[in-house]
Amino acid sequence: RVDAESGEIETILEKRTKMVTRIKFSPTGKMLAVGYESGTVDVLDVGAVCVLIFSCKANGSVEQVDFSTDEKVLQCSTAAMELTFWHLSNERGPGKQINRAAEFRDKTWSTWSSRFGFAVQALSPIVNQITSVQKANSPLLLAGLSSGRFEAYGYPAIGESVEGKSFHGHLAPLADLCFTCDDQRLISVGLTDC
Repeated sequence: RVDAESGEIETILEKRTKMVTRIKFSPTGKMLAVGYESGTVDVLDVGAVCVLIFSCKANGSVEQVDFSTDEKVLQCSTAAMELTFWHLSNERGPGKQINRAAEFRDKTWSTWSSRFGFAVQALSPIVNQITSVQKANSPLLLAGLSSGRFEAYGYPAIGESVEGKSFHGHLAPLADLCFTCDDQRLISVGLTDC
């Protein structure tokens, strides 16, 4: 943790040896999830002091992490096409994996960036072409493709008959997409055309 005004390092956590592949703040900004190439996800309390709440381990390099809107569940998707869910707070304590889908079926998600899962079933036919997924605050979902194009869907994108509207984006595969905080603009980054 670094003080933004003074630039001084306030906290140094345990050093990880693998590359960070994804970071995401919770909706209130009280927690930070850090995903690594090794499949580890650290969830930190970034309030007054930066403290490790728990670590969990998934199979494959962490692609995306998303918090539920109530900050009680974290979902993690990996390059091994695994989607796991973890309790952030409950009577059993944080860091317990949720193995029964019924436990989170009614959850709403602050963000959705996984290329697979119940809410994005319509992406299944193109899942191997997807390089980035981003849900807006509105019911809009965008999928960036290896062709440099991106497709827009209504969120949730459920069902085989749902089709996306395709747009030209880049000359190279899309590296990432994000919406501005007011959902008025889309920012995209290409892998080789920058």
